[in-house]
Amino acid sequence: MSQPLGEVDQKALLRWAFQRRSEISKILSRMPARESRTGVETLISRVSRLETNLVGGTDPIEAWDEFVEFLDGEGADAWEYYLKQQEAVDKELQEVERRKARDRLAALAARVAVKARNKYQGGPNAQVGTVIAGLVDVTTGRTWVGTSGVAAHATAAHPVMTALLDRTRDVEKWPVASCAEVDAMKQYLHANNITSLQEIPAESLFFHAETWNEEARKWQGRSACKNCSQWFTKIQAQRV
Repeated sequence: MSQPLGEVDQKALLRWAFQRRSEISKILSRMPARESRTGVETLISRVSRLETNLVGGTDPIEAWDEFVEFLDGEGADAWEYYLKQQEAVDKELQEVERRKARDRLAALAARVAVKARNKYQGGPNAQVGTVIAGLVDVTTGRTWVGTSGVAAHATAAHPVMTALLDRTRDVEKWPVASCAEVDAMKQYLHANNITSLQEIPAESLFFHAETWNEEARKWQGRSACKNCSQWFTKIQAQRV
């Protein structure tokens, strides 16, 4: 069975019992109507009794021993049911936290792109084209920034990128190799010594692009062009 954390004293046991009662109560509230609730209700009652004994001044070890005796006897099945259900809840909570952490990291793609374009308030020049793209690998938190225009790309061609582009149709009015996302992706591939598409973790790369609006004379976010959307799909990359 799950043991309380810390020393077996009144405060430690009270914290432990309160947490268990809260968890078991939530599990009880979600139990299907067809399942018997008696065992779980009894378990909550005995956890509450443990709390009452501790608050009432019963020796912590004595109160704990009484509760363990219950769990070793009539409460065994209800305790196992609680542990199994709580394990599923914990996994779900861990997945929620993982997604939140992933989303926080994904937002880095936008931050690095915006930071980069803020250096060019006047718009494209010899250093950057009409699009600046940020890329983040959420498995490591590393980021890269690319620009449109092959002549301005920071990194040389990469065989994996070339393979991706060879399978990409030239849908937009510009060449498939000229996009800012391609520049950022080449940097990622070189930095991680990637030699094949299979080495790119699925759903690990997030992009954000800022494009220059000539009429408004300002940068603004944009979605992936139809060229990049094709190879994004192949590596399960996403946009933020």
